[in-house]
Amino acid sequence: MKDSKNYKHVTVLYDGLCPICLRQMAQFKRICKDPNIHWFDITNQEPWLQEHDIKPIDAMLELHLVSEDGKVIKGLDAFICLWSRTPLFRPLAWLLQ
Repeated sequence: MKDSKNYKHVTVLYDGLCPICLRQMAQFKRICKDPNIHWFDITNQEPWLQEHDIKPIDAMLELHLVSEDGKVIKGLDAFICLWSRTPLFRPLAWLLQ
C-alpha cells in the first residue's frame, strides 16, 4: 500500500468484546500517539458498518481502517497504514510497502 501515509485521519475498528483485540488495541494506543487516529469499538455498530459496506464478521476477523474519505483499508494494508504512524514499527511498514 503505497498511499498509507497520505491519509491524515484514520479510524481503527476493533471488537470491544474480544479480549485479544482489546489487548492489541491497548498496545497500539500506548505506542502510537498520533492524534489523527480514532479508535472505534464496533460492538453494536452494525448500522455504521453497513454504511461503510463492511460486514460485521469481517471486521471482527480482520483489522479494518476507514480513511477520512471513507476508503476501507483492511488486512496487511491496514497494519502497514497503522504501523507507518508508529515510530517503533515505521521501518517494518516501509519494508512491507
